[in-house]
Amino acid sequence: MKQKNNNKSKIVLGIILLIIVVACAIYVEILNKNTDNIYSQINIDNSKLNIFFFNVGQADSTLVMCEGKTILIDAGNTSDGKEILKFLNAKGIQQIDYLIGTHIHEDHIGGMTDIINDFPVKKVFMPYNEKDNSEFYNKVCSF
Repeated sequence: MKQKNNNKSKIVLGIILLIIVVACAIYVEILNKNTDNIYSQINIDNSKLNIFFFNVGQADSTLVMCEGKTILIDAGNTSDGKEILKFLNAKGIQQIDYLIGTHIHEDHIGGMTDIINDFPVKKVFMPYNEKDNSEFYNKVCSF
């Protein structure tokens, strides 16, 4: 009898865990769909100056759009490039005319490698630095 109750408890516990896993998967899917739509409320007026500041934590990244030109100043940390790309693609931006790295710290140019690899960029401006051989600086300079 004790064996039967123990097996029943294991089955019930298994079902509860399965329900929790399925609920978590559904929740994550809902979050992903909602984040795809967060940019739908942001309007770009091509007849005016548009400036967007990306929330990249302590890092910096600013997108300036004016008279048909697109300028991205810095691209945040290494992990921020993909989020900036999501915005560019969601808003139908076709290319970056000028990508500017203000200085060589990772929190300013770290995300530039994703931008350069996955998005059309006409011209990149970076400060020259012979002292820093960091991986993200060398990657950006190799383009």
